[in-house]
Amino acid sequence: MRTLLAILLAVSAAASAAPAPAELSGYLSSWRQDCSSGCLPPVGEAANAPIVLSLAAARRPGEARTASFERTLSYRTGERVRVRVVFYDVCPRAAAAADGDGGGSCPSRYVQVQTTLSGDASAFCAASLNLADAEPFPVVACGGADRLHPGVRLGVSLHRAPLGAAGGREAPGDL
Repeated sequence: MRTLLAILLAVSAAASAAPAPAELSGYLSSWRQDCSSGCLPPVGEAANAPIVLSLAAARRPGEARTASFERTLSYRTGERVRVRVVFYDVCPRAAAAADGDGGGSCPSRYVQVQTTLSGDASAFCAASLNLADAEPFPVVACGGADRLHPGVRLGVSLHRAPLGAAGGREAPGDL
C-alpha cells in the first residue's frame, strides 16, 4: 500500500511540475512591398486580425508540441494568399544532458514559428525564439514574390499590439 501511495504522490508531483500551456494572443496583418526599383517600405493591407491559441509545453527531450492557424487573405489588387502558421514548443534532444532535469520541465525549451504562404505568393519563413520572445505572441514577418505583379512582395506580420490607423485597413471578414 505504501508503494502505491508513493507512486501516486510521485505522479502527482510530476504533473503539478509540468509547465502550463502558453496562451498565445496577438494579431495577423497583411502588407505589400514594391521592390521594382529597390525595395520601398511595406504598405499595410488588412490589419489586426486577432489570433488566440494555446500551445502545450514540450516536456521531454526530442518532444515538440504544436498549435496552428490558417487564413486566406485578399489583397486590394485582387491577389489571394493562403497563410498557414505553425507554432512548435520544442524540448531539444540534448536537453536531458544540459538541463539535468528528470522531472519533465525542460528549461531549455524554445518556440519555433513556421509560416507558409501559398496562392498568389509563395514563401516559407521560420524563426526560433526563446520563451520570453515568443510570449505573449511572437513578432515575425514573412513575404514572397507576387505572382501577378512582378517586382512586388506580398506578406504577413504577426504582432503583439494592434496596428494604428496608418498600419492598414481593418481586417475584412476573410482575414
